[in-house]
Amino acid sequence: MNCPNQTFLLLALLSSLQLACRPKVNGTDMFSMGASALRDTRGVWMEKGCPSDFEPKALFEGTFSNIFNFTNSLILDGKEYHCRFAVREQYWPAGTLAITVDGTSVWVRDRDGRITLFPERGFVEP
Repeated sequence: MNCPNQTFLLLALLSSLQLACRPKVNGTDMFSMGASALRDTRGVWMEKGCPSDFEPKALFEGTFSNIFNFTNSLILDGKEYHCRFAVREQYWPAGTLAITVDGTSVWVRDRDGRITLFPERGFVEP
């Protein structure tokens, strides 16, 4: 005979294990297209003389409509990174993929602001 309390306890245990085991996401698969679009955007921006009124959405009519100007400065391990453009996608974990003025790509996780350099080359924790 199956006891309701035992079933509830088992479900609670399984739920807590799932929360404790946060798998990393393969950034190569997930972020490669976004990183490429950001590199292309930065390249065009630089070719045009780095104008302050540059609008990145104009480059990607119909694709990467979520690309935007992102001029935040980030500090990681004592080094400051000056961001220029970013993209967010609804199927990604909650966060922002950005490119800095010097061409470094960074992932900024929404829940705690954790920064990962070159996420398209490895793994990120969602």
